[in-house]
Amino acid sequence: MKHVLQLVASRSVSYFRNSRVLEWRAYIGIAMFGFVSNLGFTTASILLESFKFALTIAFYLAFSFPVNNSFDSESDVLRKERA
Repeated sequence: MKHVLQLVASRSVSYFRNSRVLEWRAYIGIAMFGFVSNLGFTTASILLESFKFALTIAFYLAFSFPVNNSFDSESDVLRKERA
């Protein structure tokens, strides 16, 4: 059981690093700004709608950053070699 928990923890950390969650701030902020400014303050369910939208953006970013990591790995290695 301890081995399984260590494996799950190790993979979770790897997925977190690969998704680069700490770099999402600007993307979440820009998306939420556009969403809230378009939605306005006339709806009663602004918190629920904002949460659903933020969750959708988070899922998109969690998918797109690892894909970017995979396809840009060759150019990233070349850039590190030049520096």
